[in-house]
Amino acid sequence: MQRLVIKKKGCTVKAKISVLMPCYNCEKYIAEAIDSIIAQTYKNWQLLIIDDGSSDQSVDIIRKYMRLDSRILLYENEKNKGVVYTRNKALSMCEGEYIAFMDADDRSSGDRLDAECKFLDENPHISAVGGLYQLINEEGREIPTKKIEAYSDCQIRAHMLFHNVIANGTVMIRRDFILQNKLKYDENLKSTEDYRFWVDVLRVGKLQNLNHVFQFYRVHEGSLEHSGDNQIESNRKKALYSTRECMLTLLQIELSEEEKEVLFTFLEQPSSKMSSDRRKKLKLIFEKLEKQSGNMSRELADEFHKQICLWKKYTYSKLVRGLYRIWSL
Repeated sequence: MQRLVIKKKGCTVKAKISVLMPCYNCEKYIAEAIDSIIAQTYKNWQLLIIDDGSSDQSVDIIRKYMRLDSRILLYENEKNKGVVYTRNKALSMCEGEYIAFMDADDRSSGDRLDAECKFLDENPHISAVGGLYQLINEEGREIPTKKIEAYSDCQIRAHMLFHNVIANGTVMIRRDFILQNKLKYDENLKSTEDYRFWVDVLRVGKLQNLNHVFQFYRVHEGSLEHSGDNQIESNRKKALYSTRECMLTLLQIELSEEEKEVLFTFLEQPSSKMSSDRRKKLKLIFEKLEKQSGNMSRELADEFHKQICLWKKYTYSKLVRGLYRIWSL
């Protein structure tokens, strides 16, 4: 791999941040995504774009930018391999001290790299830092976005059994941390690979979210709905089940297989409409979760109790489906 250096007054400086951007048929949005990185207030970066077999004009657009800015690098898969494979390939090629994740159809806020780099510099005990996202439509206009308040490592851990509160496209992570712990996205968990990756990070490190919008997340028509393919849906549910089992282990909580099925089914499709027997079982499971939180630190237990109380209310709430549509992005 070519090593990227940035020239400064007669000397060379290795790029401190590698921005990782998979691309597949994003000709409508790739320029906007690249422009948002070029416009960053922090300048010591490399943008590593891996094209995953695009059949549109994406590669031509990227090459035009490469001729204008030597910090932009392009690598091409021989054929379409999927976003999980492509992200892992990019992770293995990054050279910066920090790695920032981004998708080719989104935008980053202008101060993102600066703010996250400064935070990691000042907080060496934190493995990765993320933030908030703002939903935008296909035309780039902002649309209402639910704000999930999960900032500290304890707050994040308390949420992660119930839903993923790490927005992949907002995160910057230490490259050495990834290498030392041999972390990568699981290619067997397509569509839920982000969720599992961040649970794996929590097993060996600490996460933090900042109360600041770093990502403008583009919502495409139909992207909030689940696939109609039964096999895809079955695989996705199995992947979510496996990830939540890992989170239970991380929280030192034990549930029977029946209890897992009842809880995970509810978390997958929250609804106030259920049989009285199902509701009774769910109530007992929540009580069991509360009792077993005694193995946690005081701060984590307090945050975990807050989440349990919230989800208890949702068993009776008609609003839960609307909230879940946002959480499941």
